[in-house]
Amino acid sequence: MAITKVKILLLLCFFFTDFSVFGANPEIHPEKTFVWLAQKKIYPGEKLNPNFCQIKEIDVSQGLEKEFKNNFLSKEVNPSTLEARQTILEGQVIQISWVQKIPDVRRGDVIQIKLISGGIVLTTFGTIEEPSYVNSEVKVLSAKTKRLLSGTLINNKVVEVRL
Repeated sequence: MAITKVKILLLLCFFFTDFSVFGANPEIHPEKTFVWLAQKKIYPGEKLNPNFCQIKEIDVSQGLEKEFKNNFLSKEVNPSTLEARQTILEGQVIQISWVQKIPDVRRGDVIQIKLISGGIVLTTFGTIEEPSYVNSEVKVLSAKTKRLLSGTLINNKVVEVRL
């Protein structure tokens, strides 16, 4: 007789328990976030344009969205300052790892090289060997000597090399 009462109590507890606190019912407490969604196919190296993207609210409480929720490009980011690293298909939620900040200079750009040694400054021309940003290290190839030099990008047209 005692076993039957225990079974009845367990069944009552099961039916009247709110399982939403365990995440069993995401419709009651959905976790949503705003992300950028591609409206057309975007190719590698192509600049993102707000006309190519739209802001969409998605549920990140379950499925693949839950796994990648920290990698989605949030609505606070301005897509016009970014370019695609890889192909982004129409309808895909844009992920941070798929885009990069647009570099100030690209491989092959012709720039002025300032060679500085003590008080002597020599100026020559060369080409950029890798994409880079202002105030960061960059490798350049001197046009006349074909030597690979490493320096700091001062602006879009000048690299400073300290010897």
